[in-house]
Amino acid sequence: MMKWLRSLFDKKDEDVIISSEGNISEKNEVYHVNIDNHIDIKKDGVKETMGKNPLLDLKELELRDLSKHQIDALEQWCRRLIDDIFKKNYGNSYIDAEVQPGQPLIKASIKRTIEERIRQDPTRFPRWIDGIVMEDLEYFICRDDLYTSYFKGIFEPFYSVREELRSVLQRLTTIRNKIAHGNAVSVHEAEQALCYSNDIINCCKMYYVSIGKDREYNVPIFTRIKDSLGNDHPRARLEEYPWEEHFYGGPRYDGGIGDRPKPIFHSGESYKVWVEVDGSFNENTYTVSWKYECGEHKINGQGNCVEISFTDDMVSYPLYIQFSLKTTNSWHRMAVKDCDDILKMNYECILPPVSSY
Repeated sequence: MMKWLRSLFDKKDEDVIISSEGNISEKNEVYHVNIDNHIDIKKDGVKETMGKNPLLDLKELELRDLSKHQIDALEQWCRRLIDDIFKKNYGNSYIDAEVQPGQPLIKASIKRTIEERIRQDPTRFPRWIDGIVMEDLEYFICRDDLYTSYFKGIFEPFYSVREELRSVLQRLTTIRNKIAHGNAVSVHEAEQALCYSNDIINCCKMYYVSIGKDREYNVPIFTRIKDSLGNDHPRARLEEYPWEEHFYGGPRYDGGIGDRPKPIFHSGESYKVWVEVDGSFNENTYTVSWKYECGEHKINGQGNCVEISFTDDMVSYPLYIQFSLKTTNSWHRMAVKDCDDILKMNYECILPPVSSY
């Protein structure tokens, strides 16, 4: 299925590159008559290459997960873009900045909402910008003054006008809200989630290429940690690698909001941890491997999930887990380690079984 998705996106990737070389008007004439034509072109491409849409073979839950993963990737890229641009133009304290005297950069209602989200679940939002949602992305990117000053040059090489971009973001918001409330997602909506999200992500990537930061963003990275205890730990600083976390509790050392998780493990219990990778990269372009150590236990494996069963001979030993990501490129960002990203997780010592207390 991922091969089909890659073929579906290849033509769009070429369009973004062509537009950056100055062929904007020609591409717009072909691809941007309106949003509906944009959809029809994708449908025609599917019919020509496959005859049958592979998404039809997926279960509804799989459609939702696939759509959610790609929309999550879009949100991550757009949050980073907004954060970088605001810091560059208004400083690190842009939350309270003013565009001009009496006109705040961020309106009070958005600030209150985000502060409430952070108050209710601080570990979910390590940075203030992580508290914004799709509706906020649309507000910041498509707001008249901000679009004209900062975002027009980033998105208009692909989107013909601001209203087209706004319409796409609104459609994605509708799909995201359906997923969040447990509603069914149609095959057509899944196509939109995949294609539209990738279009916007490509614009973000081309922007970073244009400012000479493409080396920081041209390989996938780990973006999130989730575990069987309900912890959800996003990566606060995407530009720094390798990523290392010490889950001993206490304030976050990376400047994020809230305390770090502090899992407590006893012999006889099991623990499962998943890692997410930037969803804008094709899963066929990289592999993920893992290893964990706890006392004499030194286990290796493949995949983005590891499950550990604690035994008595692990008691009093700390747990160490490491995930490694390696692309299919002939070069690697972390050449010394023969990989492109590493995630290291450190936990406190395993305790005796609960029955011994």
